[in-house]
Amino acid sequence: MSGRSKRESRGSTRGKRESESRGSSGRVKRERDREREAEAPSSRGSPVRVKREVEPVSAREAPTLAVPAVRVKREREADEDSEPEREVRAKNGRVDSEDRRSRHCPYLDTINRSVLDFDFEKLCSISLSHINAYACLVCGKYFQGRGLKSHAYIHSVQFSHHVFLNLHTLKFYCLPDNYEIIDSSLEDITYVLKPTFTKQQIANLDKQAKLSRAYDGTTYLPGIVGLNNIKANDYANAVLQVGSGWKLGEEVTWEHYEGESRNDSVLVYPKEYKTYKENFLKRFQLTKLPPYLIFCIKRFTKNNFFVEKNPTIVNFPITNVDLREYLSEEVQAVHKNTTYDLIANIVHDGKPSEGSYRIHVLHHGTGKWYELQDLQVTDILPQMITLSEAYIQIWKRRDNDETNQQGA
Repeated sequence: MSGRSKRESRGSTRGKRESESRGSSGRVKRERDREREAEAPSSRGSPVRVKREVEPVSAREAPTLAVPAVRVKREREADEDSEPEREVRAKNGRVDSEDRRSRHCPYLDTINRSVLDFDFEKLCSISLSHINAYACLVCGKYFQGRGLKSHAYIHSVQFSHHVFLNLHTLKFYCLPDNYEIIDSSLEDITYVLKPTFTKQQIANLDKQAKLSRAYDGTTYLPGIVGLNNIKANDYANAVLQVGSGWKLGEEVTWEHYEGESRNDSVLVYPKEYKTYKENFLKRFQLTKLPPYLIFCIKRFTKNNFFVEKNPTIVNFPITNVDLREYLSEEVQAVHKNTTYDLIANIVHDGKPSEGSYRIHVLHHGTGKWYELQDLQVTDILPQMITLSEAYIQIWKRRDNDETNQQGA
């Protein structure tokens, strides 16, 4: 009996201890819950609980407007391209981290200068918009915008092309990181996109034989540059390349292509006994020679059905064409310079409806002749010019201070 009573007393004391420990733990838990409820905001429905911080009185009294985060993000994306370009900030001789990153861009070696061509219109290749256009310096295509969801941004992410040039501000950017690139090695690209010349350089274009370097590394003579053939416009390219060696200004006027002539027409009156009228006998004499002469060889004639072309080769000299004998005797003593030299020759090859145009141009600085057909530029001997089907020729009068610089 004594052993059983001892076991029961031990079991009762153990149960009391467990009940007391459970009660104390429950009491502590209820106290913690009360403290949390006292610290939580009044709205119990919010799943996230935020601690209140002590704010100054002015901050409590000032009303605040809650702006959705999505709206702010959209406004930032919309204003990203419209806001002006930020200048590089320098304070106390130190530049910020963005400037350091822009001067050490790791993607400069991906630029492919051989595919760059700025002769085309500055339009986006996707949206066909000329507003805020950028050129990809890796593939040469044009895209619009620089912010998120823009064509340039999407192109940089899809094809890993990172270096872009703003075609209006002439600034370089790295996408999708969207920071400006500052590097002196890119100045040759901006020079080709928008070349600038001084007055002295323009005056020496025809006098010097100095070669210029393009962005792809090739050299060329100023004034002897090929043009793109877009939709069969080689006829317009030939006309533009004819005047490429002249300075735009007073020389390109009609007064320099117009001379003076005197018409001494003799009218033969019919006699009474004749039943037919005799023709007029016309005679022209030049009284003034212009600085330039334009000769057009009539190669195309139109009949009732189609246009025919005369492919006859016309022999002509290249230099020293004297027109003194065509002047009237009264003015021959006044005109000291009557010798003309050929400076440009436009040639038509092929059929009238399917032919092409090319041009022969004289470079005054070197005295050499060059043949231009679209983008192809090659040097040519003066003797080969007379063997072509010449269509339009331009001759220049030789002045006192000029000498024969041609190789013929």
